Amino acid sequence: MKTQHKSFGVYIGMPEDEYHADPALSQSGIKDLMVSPMTFWARHIDPERESADDSAAMILGSAIHKRILEGEQAFNAAYAIEPDRKKYPDAVSGAENLREMCRDLGQKTSGTIAEMSVRIMAAKPDAVLWSVIMDRFEAESTGKTILSVKDGSVVQKVSEAIKADYIAGKLFTEGLPEVSIFWPDPRTGVRMKARFDCLRQGMIVDLKSFSNSRNRKLDDAVRIFANEYHLYIQAEVYLRAAKQALTMAKKGMVYGAAEVNVISMLQESMRFLFVMVETGTANNVYLLEYSTKDANGNATILHQYASHQIHQSINLYSEFSNRFGTSPWRVQRGIRNLVDEDFRYILSTFDGV
Repeated sequence: MKTQHKSFGVYIGMPEDEYHADPALSQSGIKDLMVSPMTFWARHIDPERESADDSAAMILGSAIHKRILEGEQAFNAAYAIEPDRKKYPDAVSGAENLREMCRDLGQKTSGTIAEMSVRIMAAKPDAVLWSVIMDRFEAESTGKTILSVKDGSVVQKVSEAIKADYIAGKLFTEGLPEVSIFWPDPRTGVRMKARFDCLRQGMIVDLKSFSNSRNRKLDDAVRIFANEYHLYIQAEVYLRAAKQALTMAKKGMVYGAAEVNVISMLQESMRFLFVMVETGTANNVYLLEYSTKDANGNATILHQYASHQIHQSINLYSEFSNRFGTSPWRVQRGIRNLVDEDFRYILSTFDGV
């Protein structure tokens, strides 16, 4: 359910689900608008849409964020890792094996696995039964998100990799985690939002996990990921959010923490740094900084391009919100002809007849 916050401002420690419930335009919404207005509607407005947060990749990514940004205690309070069968080599499992054990103990061999397990534990309290181990785990994990043994191992290894990096290991140990910002776009008035993984003095730090299943060179894998997921859009939106956050903090529009803490960390010119960690077997850590200016102090082409894309997306959002509201954001495009340029890669090898 979408819930719009009444007040613009900087929110410290806002629950993640509360942030996502606000319908304000975010960097992910801008990326979807770059695809098409209908793509945005389907992913952000359609009441029958499926939540992307339920995907295996999103669950793992959220778990990694929780572990690194908020620490082991917060992670253990929110997540539970399934018992590893390898750590219980002597555990008895399966109906036939339980029946055989009941027979050896002089117990009835009929009934369900649960019923046989009860009889076995009553006759032999020190018995190691896999069903009992899993029942105990489920009882202790009520209300938590369950991770597989494999994903639990990934979270642990990624956390160790971050700590082992002499720069990345220090970035998340200080500063304010999970800073949420809501503000009106100065040009259009469109409600905007952003959520910093970590706000440090003069710097926004964002954690990104990525895979390299095709075994590319690390530089190439990171470059492809940055392009595919339009990381420059996120960085640009967040730097804009930081400017608005500084203005609002000076007016006392900070909620959940002392005003001075936020003001001291926000500056007119902020740095933006991605901490990228590979989720495969290597767990490489890669630091990637987004800059709006080159060595000569001129605006980079990427900054200009990102600004242009954001400008267009906000215009689209404003236009289609007014035209369609919550109805599907359909665009009638008519008929388009295929031209040589559409097939330039194929035709580049053709010399003619």
